[in-house]
Amino acid sequence: MKIGARIDELTGLREDIRSLNKTLSEMKDVFNTKELELMQLMEETGLDQAKSARTTVSLKKETVGTVEDWDALNKYIIENDALYLLHRRISVAAYRELLEMGTEIPGVKPTELSKLSMLNT
Repeated sequence: MKIGARIDELTGLREDIRSLNKTLSEMKDVFNTKELELMQLMEETGLDQAKSARTTVSLKKETVGTVEDWDALNKYIIENDALYLLHRRISVAAYRELLEMGTEIPGVKPTELSKLSMLNT
């Protein structure tokens, strides 16, 4: 198969993926709306569990943190050696910027990933 044909094949697949992703995104939006409506109805009626012929649902509560003051959080993390509160991932953009400035970050090695960029003509 020639390069032009392979590019056209990739373009077709990319278009199919975009279409499917759009459909999936729309379905997720509908699902999330209906899920929220069901949760509100269960809360209004005082239910924490309900079932149909096919499914049993339960309302569960979990506590998560929403950062309102990053400066205060960063200070706490530093003062309490609480790095475990953070995800273990570095910022790609900040890392690239430091590399461009000639700064090496201890414990991190640059890894080059190859990507194919596609532009429709």
